[in-house]
Amino acid sequence: MKLTLAAVIPLLPLSFVEASPTYHAANTSAVAITAALPGSPVHNRPLEASGNKFWIGKPTSTYCPLNAEECPKGKDTTIWVGNELTTCGMNVVVPGGQQVYVAPDGSLSYTQAHSAFVPPGSTRDGFCLLPERPDGLRELAISSRQFFACPEAKDSGVWQIFARADDQDVRGQSAAQGQSTAHCLKFTALASPAKDPVWQYA
Repeated sequence: MKLTLAAVIPLLPLSFVEASPTYHAANTSAVAITAALPGSPVHNRPLEASGNKFWIGKPTSTYCPLNAEECPKGKDTTIWVGNELTTCGMNVVVPGGQQVYVAPDGSLSYTQAHSAFVPPGSTRDGFCLLPERPDGLRELAISSRQFFACPEAKDSGVWQIFARADDQDVRGQSAAQGQSTAHCLKFTALASPAKDPVWQYA
C-alpha cells in the first residue's frame, strides 16, 4: 500500500516533519532505550536524559512552562528515530524539537530547547532501529559506533553514555570527570515502544 505524505505527517514530531518528506513510515512510535549487558550493573536499566547528556542512574530532567494540567503526560526519556534520514530526536512538543547527536568526545547528547546548535565535529546522523527481534524489541544502532556506559565517579552508581567510533580509544579520558574510561561497559541499546512526550528535556 502506498503511503501519502498526509498519512505519515500526523505520526511524526514537528522536528522530523520539517526535515523529512521521505521519513520511514515503519517507525510509528517513540521508543525508550534500555541497556542490555547481562551480569553487569547497567543491565535492563533505562537511559535517562539530563543536562543535555544521557545517563544510567541519573533521573530524567524535564521542564514545562505551562500549568501542570496543561503539560504533556510524559515523564521518562523517550526518542524518535528516523531510519531513512538516519537522524534522532527527543520525544518533545517544544517548538523546534531537540535533536540527538554524538558530541566530539563520543558522549551521546541532545540539543537545548530553542537551539539547533551542536558543537563542531559532532555526528548528527547514522541512527537507525534494526529489525524487530523475536522478543519484540529493536536494537538502536549508530553507524560505525558502539555504546558504552562509563562511570561518572567511583561507586557513584551513575554512568554516562557514550557512542564511540569503532576506531576511537575507549581508554581515553571522560570529558565530564577527566577520569580513565578503562572501566566503561560496552552494551546493546534496546528500544521498546513509548507513548507520551514531555514538553522539553532539561
